[in-house]
Amino acid sequence: MSAAFDHEPKEIEVMPERNERRGGFTPISRWRRMLTFESPEQLGRAVQEAMQKATA
Repeated sequence: MSAAFDHEPKEIEVMPERNERRGGFTPISRWRRMLTFESPEQLGRAVQEAMQKATA
């Protein structure tokens, strides 16, 4: 996940990736989520959920 912004973020895309070893990282698009930033806690929960999906 990455984000770039000048002030407070508005729309954030969270998408886990699978490590394909030599093939690099591949997005798992079925777990892609777009969310409107509300709080750091909300973003943290979304990232934790993505990490669980990436390792499942």
